[in-house]
Amino acid sequence: MGLFKDNPFDGLRITDAIRYSGYPAMERAVTSLFPFNGPSAMGSFILTIYRSPLTDEYLDNKNLNERQKNSIDHIEKHGKIGRKEYEELYNVSGRTANRELNDLSKKGLIRKIGSGPSIHYLLARYGEIWRDKQET
Repeated sequence: MGLFKDNPFDGLRITDAIRYSGYPAMERAVTSLFPFNGPSAMGSFILTIYRSPLTDEYLDNKNLNERQKNSIDHIEKHGKIGRKEYEELYNVSGRTANRELNDLSKKGLIRKIGSGPSIHYLLARYGEIWRDKQET
C-alpha cells in the first residue's frame, strides 16, 4: 500500500540514492526528510533537496590544494574537522594543517568554532557561500 509502510528507514535510502545517484549536481546535495503532520497526512513526509553551492567548479576557482578539497568533502560527510584530525588524515605537520585550515576559513568555506585544543571547523553557512558566488 504505502512506500514506507513496512520499513520507515526507506526514506533514508531514498535520500542516499539521490545523493549518490552519479549525477555530479547531486553528489553534494543536502537532503532533509521531515514528517508532514496534518489532518489527512497520516504517514506522509516532505523531502527537500538543496543543491550545495560547493560545486567542483566553484572550489577550483578558490585555488585549493587536493587536501583542502578533500577536507571539504570530509566536513560534509562527518560534520566537522579538527587540526589534529587534519594532520592524521593527510599526514601533514601541525603548522601545515593550521595554515591550510586558516586559508579555507579566510576564503569563507569553513568557519572556526571554539578555542584552544577544542577548536574545530565546520562548513560555512550555505547562505554565505551563495552570497560569495553571486559577487564573483
